[in-house]
Amino acid sequence: MNKSNYFTDFFNSYLSELDDLATDSGGNTVLKMRLDEKRQEIDSIVKMLEYSPEMVAVIFYGAFEFKLPKVMRSLILIEADELDLPNWNHVTQVLVVAEWAKPLISKVLEQSEGDIFLVNVAALEFMRLYDGSEDIQVPAVISNNEDRDEAENDLDEAGQGWLQEQGFDSRED
Repeated sequence: MNKSNYFTDFFNSYLSELDDLATDSGGNTVLKMRLDEKRQEIDSIVKMLEYSPEMVAVIFYGAFEFKLPKVMRSLILIEADELDLPNWNHVTQVLVVAEWAKPLISKVLEQSEGDIFLVNVAALEFMRLYDGSEDIQVPAVISNNEDRDEAENDLDEAGQGWLQEQGFDSRED
């Protein structure tokens, strides 16, 4: 999946953190248990946003479903130095938040960087769910490469259009 360098680096850190949490020293799968523990410790973990965001991001593993993947696809192409990410309220319009995650989100939003952090976490989860490496699947009825390229461009344009409707500048290709 195409993504900015910023999201590529953050995603790799995120996956490493998930990998560290996945098994214990005996090789037993303990990810769910460790994530539950981290979620219960939100008050102390949220303080790590500035210096170890990937350690906080993992608590939102499985927290989102994406209603408009094409918009998220456009989001992960934005470079952080462009400072052109939408705010959390805009991103929530294109996803569904699990009920268990809502109190955690409220705690994160109390932090000065909480809004932008949650936008980043939604992007990380999107990348994880879409395999982090594969493009969003275009409909199977598209049979040749020219039509496939056109469909992918349409997805990009739709995502950019939504971001522009929210008041953000268009991304220059």
